[in-house]
Amino acid sequence: MPTTYPTAAEVTDRCAELGFTAPAGVDSILAAVIADWKRQTGYRDFLTTGADADYTYDPPYLIRDYVLDLERGFVSFTAIEINGTELTETDDYDLLPLDVTAASIAAGGAGWREVRFKTHPGDKQASVTITRTARLYAVIPGDVYQAILDEAAGRCYSMSSAAGAGISSVKQGAVSVTYDSTADSMGRTGFARIAAAQFENTVWRYKRMVI
Repeated sequence: MPTTYPTAAEVTDRCAELGFTAPAGVDSILAAVIADWKRQTGYRDFLTTGADADYTYDPPYLIRDYVLDLERGFVSFTAIEINGTELTETDDYDLLPLDVTAASIAAGGAGWREVRFKTHPGDKQASVTITRTARLYAVIPGDVYQAILDEAAGRCYSMSSAAGAGISSVKQGAVSVTYDSTADSMGRTGFARIAAAQFENTVWRYKRMVI
């Protein structure tokens, strides 16, 4: 089961499954797809590895009921401070959504996306400091992995020397379907359209909504 974004080697293998040779520059094509995913979903850190780091925020506006949009996901928290004073969870703030737990994150669920302060956190800019591991997911969701993999393969197909020749077969898990190699129904236009639609639909399922 995948745990992170697809690799260039996996995209190359996916292209081979679809019956064509990946073009040069698979790394760049994949990087562009991942960059599009991050930009379109609206999370600064959707799936990132690394140690805890400090991130600074302005306090939330009163109109938001003291709720701070983190613009990132959190899979762990070390500390939350205002003007250098460390706060206490449940006494001073809640992590949102409330149903997120360490166990749910470990099981593949999303992390926390907001902090709700119990009292007015003040108006001083850059006064909120949060130390934590910044990523929305600790393990990539399966549908996200597949959408990025297929979108990268679709873009590769559009650029490959075999484009327009028709895909000979499609394999998904244990299921394999063979097509007429001269048919255009699963050629460059058809496959790229399907992959792009799958990618966009998946983006909307994970898109960060700001009120």
